[in-house]
Amino acid sequence: LGAVPIGTNTLHVSAHTGLLAFTHVLVYAKSVLVEQTTPRSMLISDTISSVSGITWFDKDLDDDELGGMILWTPPSVIWRVQSYYVYM
Repeated sequence: LGAVPIGTNTLHVSAHTGLLAFTHVLVYAKSVLVEQTTPRSMLISDTISSVSGITWFDKDLDDDELGGMILWTPPSVIWRVQSYYVYM
């Protein structure tokens, strides 16, 4: 997938990167002498979780102003969800 310099601990994987037959992500450390012989690995989990049933209850009666409650139904699989972000 790529290499990153010292001080960097992230690597961006472009959208639509093919999974092919790969099952794990491997990360090796490399020195000026040699690449590490034993990498750390993580099982790839190619999943998505989306909310549904978004409902808005506007309690602000003024024009051009909002206030109230936004509700949604959480995804059925939430074991990888850390938080929800709500935007306008």
